[in-house]
Amino acid sequence: MNFAQYEVSNFAEENFQCVHNNSYWHYKDYLGFGTSAHSFVNRKRWWNISSTRLFIEAINKNQKAVVGEEILSQEQMEEEFIMLALRSSGLDLSKLEKKFGTKWYKKNKHTIEELVNNNLIQIDSHKLMLTPKGYAFCDEILLKLL
Repeated sequence: MNFAQYEVSNFAEENFQCVHNNSYWHYKDYLGFGTSAHSFVNRKRWWNISSTRLFIEAINKNQKAVVGEEILSQEQMEEEFIMLALRSSGLDLSKLEKKFGTKWYKKNKHTIEELVNNNLIQIDSHKLMLTPKGYAFCDEILLKLL
């Protein structure tokens, strides 16, 4: 079997990546159903009660079991977009610029060059991607960039 790394903690054969998780990592809207499920649509994230018993009671009483929610700021969305992209298939700089502008890249240009020189990330067709070595240091890299 030939498994390829497609996210910092996930490997799969070609064409067998988890479609469900790829929605999170590519920062797409998603709906979650059931206990502990999370949803994310139009900058709003919400999550359900984790206890099965309490979840069923809430559904029967209120017809919903949402226990918390948050509206993300533009800055939070940009940080999540960058973090999720780097953890998975790479950060498309043209998509980043279209969604959030060029401020982040300009601020981090020197750090990005250092990470490239240390073989922790690579730039390929306007896309920043972690190298195999970079995946091992993903959290430290993200701390430098966010």
